Formats: sequence, structure tokens, C-alpha cells
Amino acid sequence: MIILTPAILLQMILLVVFLDNHWKKMTMRYSESVAGEVALIVQGYKVHHQTNIIPRSLKSYFRMDVDLSEKNITQNKLVADGIWEKWVVTFLDDALSVHISDPYEIIYNSHDDTVTIYIDVGRKTVAIAFPDRRIFTSSSYIFLLWMVASALVLSLISIWFMRNQIRPIRKLAVAADRFGRGLDVGVFKASGAREVRQASHAFIVMRDRLQRQIDQRTTMLAGISHDLRTPLTRLKLGLSMIDSEDAKDMTRDVDEMDSMINGYLDFVRGDGDESVEKVDLSQIVEHVIDLNKKDQSKISYKDDNKEIRLLAVKPLSIQRCIGNLIRNSLKYAENVFVSIEQGDDYILIHVDDDGDGIPKEHRDDVFKAFYRLDKARNSSTGGVGLGLTITKDIALAHGGDILLSESSYGGLRATIQLPI
Repeated sequence: MIILTPAILLQMILLVVFLDNHWKKMTMRYSESVAGEVALIVQGYKVHHQTNIIPRSLKSYFRMDVDLSEKNITQNKLVADGIWEKWVVTFLDDALSVHISDPYEIIYNSHDDTVTIYIDVGRKTVAIAFPDRRIFTSSSYIFLLWMVASALVLSLISIWFMRNQIRPIRKLAVAADRFGRGLDVGVFKASGAREVRQASHAFIVMRDRLQRQIDQRTTMLAGISHDLRTPLTRLKLGLSMIDSEDAKDMTRDVDEMDSMINGYLDFVRGDGDESVEKVDLSQIVEHVIDLNKKDQSKISYKDDNKEIRLLAVKPLSIQRCIGNLIRNSLKYAENVFVSIEQGDDYILIHVDDDGDGIPKEHRDDVFKAFYRLDKARNSSTGGVGLGLTITKDIALAHGGDILLSESSYGGLRATIQLPI
């Protein structure tokens, strides 16, 4: 549009200027010249008072075919086919009306490229025929042809150059999208205009910096995991040898600490080094349901299409994401309903329950790290408030999202959006 809109507007402006300042004026002058000659022929015929023949002098003076006709002319009439021909005949009519008061008829024959004027001069009708080039210049067609052809060629060249400049921007957008979804970017080289190369270099530097931070975090967490688990294991071993009520309380505290450390490590570890694979999402959902289904009436699964949904994801991470939502629903509801819906751009995985749900004002807060609702602040439900946070991060890492809404079963609906 940036290229074609100015080109089209320019052609329209040139066309209007050409029609008004050149074609129109030249046609009017041609018409006035021909009208003057026709007026002289008619006047010469009347002066010679010859009603049956046309004097030779009138035929030889002008480049026209002059003869007498039996055609009956009662009023002025214009006959022409085509838009340009009608405009030309109109100009000729305006010029003739100034010089000739007798009734006349103008016939433009576009097939023979001739114009014939019939003029009633009393008892006879004078027929004057001449080529249409006397009142119409062919340079108009040539000008319009060159104007349109040159504009088309230059527009195609401009579009070709523009596409070459846009292609690196598209590659950069695809690389940024794949990197944001945790996919392999592959070999990405900066190309295109200077500004595009600058943006590409900035993206490469950002990607390397983030990847380095991820690697450093993974290495650090591996050390922390080892350092923390070693003393906890010694504490568990020592407490197992003590037989007292105080030891049992301390053992529960150690177990809770171990659970909290595992939750923290799972949260900061993220997806780890898991690679992206193309898997059937329906099979993943069924597998997660089988792992969490303890009672046949607890979890219901619905997939109307029953079709293969191949999606490039990190399988274990997606299993963890779906499993967290299902287990979270099982804690606060009697029944859980899982369904899959496919849209134009996303695959939606719905996890509904018939529990008490979450108040609307707290639906955004539950995704915050370490946030727990008051009714969940008891040891029976477990967790440290990181389950939904981890689930949200996994969905966002795949370019999707998680939405909470009211369920038709009376409880909460958690929807996982994954881009196709």
C-alpha cells in the first residue's frame, strides 16, 4: 500500500492534468480548424449556386472528401461509439455550431476511422468526410500507454525491492516468536537494511544473554539442590532413630521443609533442558488423566472430534501444566471435567470442576508466587502456593496463556491456550 497508493494517486493526477491541459485543448483546436474548413466548403458551395455538383475547387483546396447526398437532415445530431469518440464529437459539435447555422449531422465511424458531416444547405445535403486524425491525436493513446506501462513496471520493481527488505523483518519476527516459545531458533543471521540489521544484532545479543543466564541458573540450582538435600537427609536419618512425640513433630517439619524446597526448585528450574517435540496433544491429556484418576467418577474426559492434534511442545512440561490444574481441582471439588476444543489459532484445554470456585477478584492473584487463598491455608491441601504460578509460566513459555472463569458445572474453569 505504501508503494502502490502514491503511484496510483500520481497516475490519476497526471491523467487529470493531461486531459485538461493537453488532450482537451488540442482536441478543441483541431475541432475549430476542421469546423472553419467545413464552413468554407459550405459557403463556397452556396456562392457557386450549383445544386447538383460540388465544384472541383472545393475538393482540391481541402484534404476532405466532399460530395452531395440525398440524406434528409432536419436537426443537429451526433452519432459516435465509445467514450473518447463521444468527447471528440462533442468538441466538434461546439465548434461547428459557431460557424454553421444550417442543420447538420456528425457520424464518427470508429471502424473506418473516419468522420462524416452531413449539412443541409437547402435543396441538397453536403457530405464532408475526413480521417479522424484531423480532430483526434494518437499521441494521447501513446502517452496513456507509456504512463500506465512505466508505472506498472516501476511498481513491480519497487515491490520486489520492498519484499527483499521485509523478508529479514519476517525472519526476525519468526525467530523472536520461536525463542519466546522455547523452540530452537536455529542459525539466524542479520540481513537487510541497516536498521533491520541493528534490530537483528540486538536480538542475537539478547538471546545469547538470556541463554547464558538460563545455563547459569541451572548450574546454580543443581548445586543448591545437592547442598540442601544432604543436610535434610541427615536430619531425617537422625530423627528416624529417635522415638518420641517431639521427634515426630520435627520429622513433619523436616518433611514440610523438604516439600517447600522441592517446590522452590521446581519453580525456578522451569522447563530445564527439555527439547521440543511434535506430539499428539490428545494423548498427553489422556495420559495425565490416567495418572490422576483414582475414582472413575472423579474425572470425566470429553473430546468430540477425536482427531490427532499434533503440536510442537515440551511434552513433560505440558503434562505438568495439565496435571497441576487437574490435581488442584481434585483438592477442592468432587468431580473434574476435562475437554479439548480447537479454534482457528489456538487449542483450548478446559479443566472444569463443581467446587466452590475462586472469587473473581482473586483470579489474577492466584497466579502470583506464594499466594494462597485463605481457605487453602491448611496442611491438608499441601503446597507452598507455586502450583498455578508454575502452570502459568509453562503456558506462557509455549506462547499461550491460562484463563480462569466460571464453570457451567458451578465451580471454576481453567482454560489452557496453546497456539497452533
